[in-house]
Amino acid sequence: MKKAILTALILCTVFLITASSCFAQVIYGCVKNNGQLIIVTGPNQCKTNETAIQLASPTPSTGITRAVHGTVEGSNPPSITSGTGFSVTRSDVGRYEVTFDTAFAGRPDCVLDSTFADELFFCGYDALSSKIVVFCVEPTITAPDTPGESIEPAFHDTFFSFICVE
Repeated sequence: MKKAILTALILCTVFLITASSCFAQVIYGCVKNNGQLIIVTGPNQCKTNETAIQLASPTPSTGITRAVHGTVEGSNPPSITSGTGFSVTRSDVGRYEVTFDTAFAGRPDCVLDSTFADELFFCGYDALSSKIVVFCVEPTITAPDTPGESIEPAFHDTFFSFICVE
């Protein structure tokens, strides 16, 4: 009997994944003594020699257990224009630390956007479990005049938006 119920549950799961009616709230079925599964339209439709089963449709999941997002105006001091769950500090021109109120279990996956109005700056970041370190620079850098001279990016304060998920 347990084998028949297990077989029915496996078949129902396959049915849920492949059938076009997988968005139904519940699938009802009857399992015969030989293990054959019959899908029925509602509860209480099984015969006395059949075992009634029902399988709830799984809740769609994105795999995301937590997210923190926001928009920061990169002035001195910086200000949060939208979002919650974080604070922000400016360590220098174009350099910020976004600290999460609660650290992620590991390094979160983050996306950062620095497009604002007609301004275009490149912002990069390094994500840690407790914060992201953001740096924003102008998109054009001129080559050094002297061979061997290093190129220093022109850091710039700007708006940026981010989302970090785990």
